[in-house]
Amino acid sequence: PLRRQRQMCIRDRNSDLKKNKVRDLFLTASLKELLIKVVSPRIIMLSLPADKVDKVINELTNFLEPEDIVSSFDWGTILSNREKFNSRYGILIDEENQLFESKAISNLDDTLMFMIQKDIFHSRKFDLPKDKCVVWTVNDKDEIDNILNTGVYGVVTDIGDKL
Repeated sequence: PLRRQRQMCIRDRNSDLKKNKVRDLFLTASLKELLIKVVSPRIIMLSLPADKVDKVINELTNFLEPEDIVSSFDWGTILSNREKFNSRYGILIDEENQLFESKAISNLDDTLMFMIQKDIFHSRKFDLPKDKCVVWTVNDKDEIDNILNTGVYGVVTDIGDKL
């Protein structure tokens, strides 16, 4: 569960993100409908209205660090802006039918990360480079250990404070 939600301006994001205190960021002013969700300490999931993409991507580059992962269900947003990120970037996969296209993209872009929904990760059709995958949402400690032992990059959980 998310612990804290807070209205904030874009200029306030940098310091709060670096302190890892903010889990959901609702941006005010002209971007109030934009949600940037921070899961894990530094995985940033974007949900952007089309008319805000360029502005937000440009602002993101001001506070991203190399170890951050910016991801979105809107693959076009990530793939068309990947040269702007000074961090890692990834696409979110929540349907099994996305695996084939994801594999094809991974053959062309060896830096692309994959945020994989847990059931898709366990699918027989799963064939992505595990060291580029973050599996979400896993809330059982034994299952987290088992998934991590497969060589994935990471796991997103709602129970991090209990581990």
